[in-house]
Amino acid sequence: MKKNLKKLAILALIGLFVVSFTACGDAKKEQEYKEQAESIATSLGTSMTDLSTAMSSTKDYTNKEWQNKVLDEIAKVKADSEKLRDLEAPEKYAEGQTKLKQGAESFIKAMDLYSEGFKALQKGKTSTFSTKVLKGNDYLLEGSTAISDGASLLDKAEK
Repeated sequence: MKKNLKKLAILALIGLFVVSFTACGDAKKEQEYKEQAESIATSLGTSMTDLSTAMSSTKDYTNKEWQNKVLDEIAKVKADSEKLRDLEAPEKYAEGQTKLKQGAESFIKAMDLYSEGFKALQKGKTSTFSTKVLKGNDYLLEGSTAISDGASLLDKAEK
């Protein structure tokens, strides 16, 4: 009987250690996710601001230097959006990350359309440029809404 109680006590302690180490591992993963998400969000915010600044920096849409600058900024936003899309969240943040991923995918579609539009503009196809950019704006708005929803879900998960 004493042997069984000792075995039971040892098993209980082992179980407690496993749960403790798992909880520590989960907390570490959650902290790493939060740090990565914050870093990506900051970078994405900066690249979006830089893109907006570049897009509004001329009235001469035929300026090749300006077109190339905008295309460079589009590539940066797309790269940051891909990082956000590909970020893996621990279970606690999974629902919020799903929304962030949807938003990032919409941003990527927007950047692809912007890029196509600016490349068309470089070839003098202004109507194609306008069509692509307007459609890109729709995706950008859709993505902004999803990212905002995702951020709210992450805040709720944190509390």
